[in-house]
Amino acid sequence: MEGGANKNPEPTEISQPPREKQYKSHMVKFMAVFLAVLVGGFGLVGLYSGYMKYRDQQRADEQSQRYRDVEQRYIEAMTADTHGGKTPEETLKMFIDALRREDVDLASKYFALETSEKNLDEYLTRKKWEVALLQAKNEGRLEEVISVVTRAVPYTSGQAYKKDYKFATYKENGDLEGYINMELNTFSQVWKIESL
Repeated sequence: MEGGANKNPEPTEISQPPREKQYKSHMVKFMAVFLAVLVGGFGLVGLYSGYMKYRDQQRADEQSQRYRDVEQRYIEAMTADTHGGKTPEETLKMFIDALRREDVDLASKYFALETSEKNLDEYLTRKKWEVALLQAKNEGRLEEVISVVTRAVPYTSGQAYKKDYKFATYKENGDLEGYINMELNTFSQVWKIESL
């Protein structure tokens, strides 16, 4: 059997794509994955950026609403604050009359509402004046307060009424004792005692 009839055929090599085709194929896959990751990353950044803008806008809207609520509460309280006179002298007279009747609750209503937001417990209240007048009453010092207030004279003669006004009190020897500061509540158009 030498004639070649039964020869074992030589194995044929499986044809491999050329290296260049493999390289291009890997490169295309790599670029497709890279672009997908890049687009996905930009999409996530866009979503996150959109969420942050939405959240910031929500916070700004909430803060704006809180401000409007505080402003509305302030306007309502100032408009309802009607205890006082049309002039600083009238308010001072009403205050003295209430003290003479020992009605410290009414007397405290002639003081301006606290508008400083530093102490939220006292905001739009007269707590400090209510407490001070009640303490003076309990200690029997209302006559002393009346005596001081009845000695009040305009601080500057001919001072025009604007939005604030000042009285001065003097001791018997003529020395300055203190001031009574008044302010106009522009919402209710009555004069209030700002400080004593």
